Amino acid sequence: MKSFSKLFGLKKFLIPLVSAFGGLTFGLHTTQVVLAAPIESRQKQIVVVDAGHGGPDPGAIRGQLLEKDVNLNIALNVAHMLRKDGIQVCLTRSDDNDLANSYDEKRRRRHRADLQERMRLIRSESPDAVVSIHCNWSRNSSAHGAIVLFRHKGMEGEHLAEDMVESLHREGIKADSSRSSRSLYVLKHTKVPCVLIEVGFLSNSTEAKALGDHGYQSKLASAIESGVKEYLNAKDSKSPIGKFNMVVE
Repeated sequence: MKSFSKLFGLKKFLIPLVSAFGGLTFGLHTTQVVLAAPIESRQKQIVVVDAGHGGPDPGAIRGQLLEKDVNLNIALNVAHMLRKDGIQVCLTRSDDNDLANSYDEKRRRRHRADLQERMRLIRSESPDAVVSIHCNWSRNSSAHGAIVLFRHKGMEGEHLAEDMVESLHREGIKADSSRSSRSLYVLKHTKVPCVLIEVGFLSNSTEAKALGDHGYQSKLASAIESGVKEYLNAKDSKSPIGKFNMVVE
């Protein structure tokens, strides 16, 4: 059996013939390459959904509304929707706990330990995409809308951010994307396509009220899920050969 690379290294080959089984057959003397039907058991795409903060770290606070709770509710909704679509999801947290060790009591040390553990989990999954969910805060109480941040390097993160913004717009949610100029730990240390979504401003009284509403949280989750799917579908379509069984005879 000749290797695929050697086959295409040869100068002479026959015109592709459509086989009786629906695949493509390349004939060259006694050598054939058959692109058969799409692989049914292709490994599922993996997405890591990261709910920011948690446990003793509440994130931003607006009265009784805690950022960590908003982040988690949206993340759980996103995970549920993606799983229904057959996408494998890894949540960095699924309850009100951070990922630091219990003995890390000092706030700064615990926060860093939490972030490091999130990164360890992300690396272990080797995901196709990472979505980190947060709420925003500003001294300007009129600031509002979602912001999708991506790494200063890497086009795939930017593509994911663009798909996310378009999806949010379709849900009627004001959103912009931005190349992060801050040293955000998850964006800085994640090598796979990654975005950090600030879903809204808790410092804005109107937006804070919306962010505390379960219906609006579901709306945000639906937009995020759609953005992720669009990105994965576009990424998948770039390599059509990968969707077929390849047999060299």
